[in-house]
Amino acid sequence: MSPNSGDTSRKFEVRRMKITILFIVLLPALISAYTAGDICNMVPETGDCDEILYRWYYDSGDSKCNIFEYSGCGGNDNNFVTRVMCEDACSGKRPITFETERICDQASDIGLCQEINKRWYYDADVQMCKLFQYSGCAGNDNNFDTRQECMAKCSGYLRSN
Repeated sequence: MSPNSGDTSRKFEVRRMKITILFIVLLPALISAYTAGDICNMVPETGDCDEILYRWYYDSGDSKCNIFEYSGCGGNDNNFVTRVMCEDACSGKRPITFETERICDQASDIGLCQEINKRWYYDADVQMCKLFQYSGCAGNDNNFDTRQECMAKCSGYLRSN
């Protein structure tokens, strides 16, 4: 046995141990990425029930999360309660920007004119879009033509206290 054979054997064992540790550390991330990739490539399915729930799905063609109507049961796993959950699972991006926070945290504001227009605003306290009457001028940016537009901008926004 040569004097260097022990060193070579030890180096080999250390290298093998490093590779094993690296594999053990990376395996959960690889499995998670593979699973998320499968879910995120699914076409959204509305399901089999009669409810109308607004949910989020990842559109792999557009590389972004979009809103869709979910029936309340059935469907597939490309179905997220909030845009944040969808983006965390499929794109890793957080949608809450300074602009989103500024808009979605504002109270409803009827404005200064005399018209009566049905509009939607995001109520950050209950984390949902609600109808309100808008006068037609002034007010603020938390003012949307449709519930879907309101949800697309603010769904998943959580007020930081």
